[in-house]
Amino acid sequence: MSELWQDIVTELQALEVIGVRLLIAFVAGAIMGLERERILKTGGVAKGAGFRTYSLVCLGSCMFALASVYGFPAIGATEDPGRIAAQVVAGVGFLGAGTIIKDKSGYVRGLTTAAGLWVAAAIGLMIGAGMYISGLLSAVLAFVILDAHHLFPRLFGKVTGNNGLEEEAATRETTE
Repeated sequence: MSELWQDIVTELQALEVIGVRLLIAFVAGAIMGLERERILKTGGVAKGAGFRTYSLVCLGSCMFALASVYGFPAIGATEDPGRIAAQVVAGVGFLGAGTIIKDKSGYVRGLTTAAGLWVAAAIGLMIGAGMYISGLLSAVLAFVILDAHHLFPRLFGKVTGNNGLEEEAATRETTE
């Protein structure tokens, strides 16, 4: 029983740092997810990962990083906190692969969602490892990348409400 209390006291001593890291990871994931909600979900129909998915991926990867750092005591030469982070990369790759589909017209969809989830996991791992500013900067950069069509409309041509699909449809109609 004393080992249990020792674990609780140890966790309470690190709780301030852990709590801040979890909160920042949630905010970073939310930044990306809110942008995706605004752009991809129109008319009540979900067209990709949004606020909840990005927030959960970023928070979850931060949790894995924290578990890797704080959850396993150092045991000599076998200590390797990176082993859990490496598995997060593989797991999120699998999650991202599930978002990529080829529709009936032959277009591949979901690549941006998959890449965004992968970046959200990396941001969560950065924040979990204590790289707060780098993680938040990465979240802002990811937001700019995801919203570049709306931030810089002249650079990308016509801006549409559903990620360029209207423009593609108009192009196909005029060529057929």
